[in-house]
Amino acid sequence: AEMESEGKRINAALKHRGTWRQRKGQLSYFKLGAWNVRTMLWKLRLKKGEVNVEGQGLGKEQMLCDELDRKGISMCALSEVRWKDKGEYQFGEYLFLYSGRGDDLSQEGVAIVLNPVMSKAWKQSGKQVEYVSSRVMSISFSLGNDSYRVIAVYAPTFKADDAVKDLFYGSVSAELNKASSGDTVICLGDWNARVGIR
Repeated sequence: AEMESEGKRINAALKHRGTWRQRKGQLSYFKLGAWNVRTMLWKLRLKKGEVNVEGQGLGKEQMLCDELDRKGISMCALSEVRWKDKGEYQFGEYLFLYSGRGDDLSQEGVAIVLNPVMSKAWKQSGKQVEYVSSRVMSISFSLGNDSYRVIAVYAPTFKADDAVKDLFYGSVSAELNKASSGDTVICLGDWNARVGIR
C-alpha cells in the first residue's frame, strides 16, 4: 500500500511537471514538444474507386491534445500537418496555429499547438504570428519580463532540390534574424537530419 501511494504521488508530480506554476504572481516555466504527425487530414472513401473527401477532424486532434495533456506539454510544434492555407483553429481548450500550402496539394505543413495557458499568453502579447511558408512559421510572445520567439520547421529531405533546401534554410535564417537581442529563440520541428555515412 505504501508503494502504491508513492507511485500515485510520483505520477501526480509528473503529470503537472512542465505546466505553468504560479510563484509570487509570475509563471515559472513551460514544457515544449515537437512531433511529426505524418498527417492531420482524414480521408473518407465513399465507395471503392470514388474521390476521397478530405478535412480536419475525426479524432486526430483529440488524440493529439489528449497526449499533449498527458505529457504536460504547454506548446508543441507539429510537422507534416498537411492542412491547406494558414490560420488559427480552436479545438477544445487547445489553439492550433498552422501554415500550409496555398495550392491543391496536401503536402508539408507546420503548426504550433498551444495549451490554454500558452494560448492566453500569446493572445495577451498581441497575437504575433508569421506564416512564412508550408515549412516555416513563427510566433512571438512575452511572459513577465521574458520575450520568446518560437520557430516551427519542417525541413526538406536530402533528396529535395537544392532550390527547395536553399529557400527553407533562407527562411529559417530570416526568422532567426528577426528576433530581438533580448528574445529567447526556440526552434522546434522535424529537421529531417540523417546520421551516418549513407
